[in-house]
Amino acid sequence: MTKFIKTSFLFFLLLYVGASFHSTAQTIVFAKSFTETGEGLNKRNIWYADSAESRIAIIFNNGRQTINSHKIYVEIKNAADSLTKLIFNVGSNKNWVADYYNLPEIGKYVVSARDDKGNILATTDVFLRGKEENSKTDDTYKMANAAETKRFSLSKIIFCEAFKEGRAQNEGTSFKIEGKGKYVEIILTSDKPLSTDKLMVDVWKKKNDDQSFNEHFDTKEFKTDKTKSTAVFHYSFRKPGDYKISIFNKEFVWINSGYVTITE
Repeated sequence: MTKFIKTSFLFFLLLYVGASFHSTAQTIVFAKSFTETGEGLNKRNIWYADSAESRIAIIFNNGRQTINSHKIYVEIKNAADSLTKLIFNVGSNKNWVADYYNLPEIGKYVVSARDDKGNILATTDVFLRGKEENSKTDDTYKMANAAETKRFSLSKIIFCEAFKEGRAQNEGTSFKIEGKGKYVEIILTSDKPLSTDKLMVDVWKKKNDDQSFNEHFDTKEFKTDKTKSTAVFHYSFRKPGDYKISIFNKEFVWINSGYVTITE
């Protein structure tokens, strides 16, 4: 009986701690804009260098708890360790704060949020990439990061309709839209551990009858286990066409590209 009580107490204690942690999760989100309730619209961590995309919204969210600070201090550091500091005024009884910022140059930025006491509340990365990315081929990526890319030389990308019990089901390079779109599983495999806890995925699309994939269609970010040699994620294609899926690690070292056709 005593053992049962102790076990039950431990279970509910862990449940409470887990719920408390979830409710106080603090995050930084990047978006095109934001609503009156602090919800980011078109959220992503990868942007492209043109007048429309260089200006992004930086949103700090304090979870379910009100921010106990009159101001949030946002620090933006680029690859050269150049530091920009912004001050976001916190409204009454708000659990979020946001403002707009123009990313000044191509590269990776580390963005942190601090409270009045200087405590770091959240940190995350955002990338601004060049417009010329749409003209890059796989060979261009290989030459740009030859040493790093070489370790992924035996990697491959598999498209399938489902991934169950460690196996791809109904593999293919052409799939038909069903209803509002087509849900496709994408499998990245390599002979070595991927050594990254995050994959950056660029989705490119051919324009009309053009032979090159010159329309940047979407960018996604997926978490992965860096000790594993396989990563599985899915993507929902909502329009027919020919697509190129380029996968990078979190430092934007190219791993591989795959090609898939979606038909009506």
